Amino acid sequence: MSYLIYNGQRIIAPTGKYVIGSSPIVPLFAGWTNSTWDTFISSGQNVLSAIEANGTKGEANTEFLPFVVGDIIRIRYNLTLNSGVYPTNTAEIHLINDVAGNIATVTLNPALGTFTTAFQITSWASMNFGLRFQNYNKLTGNACDCSCELLIYKE
Repeated sequence: MSYLIYNGQRIIAPTGKYVIGSSPIVPLFAGWTNSTWDTFISSGQNVLSAIEANGTKGEANTEFLPFVVGDIIRIRYNLTLNSGVYPTNTAEIHLINDVAGNIATVTLNPALGTFTTAFQITSWASMNFGLRFQNYNKLTGNACDCSCELLIYKE
């Protein structure tokens, strides 16, 4: 029996069972483009280093992709804080609509270990969505020094 492996770990379905079979999970989004982080290094979906020393807003965005009503974007993450404390110095992932901007936010908690969360797409004037990796506090930002393993896919 074979299992789907990603980043050296078995993938677990929302039902709590391992994903078995020949239908691999296809990651969404090619990666991140830094906008305002002091230091931002990524490889594909993974954030290797995100540092915002001054406490201003740090942002990195994916590209926009088309979705339909009912699509679910699953985000499996493992956040490591290199300094600071949760929640003040942590990171967030925002669901961004290309017309309306930020429409949903998940605050990443390093205490949860590997954790899966989701955004469900509802009807918008534009159905193009992307993600934003940002330091905590979407208005002004806080100091942050973190890294994050991510698997982002459509359910």
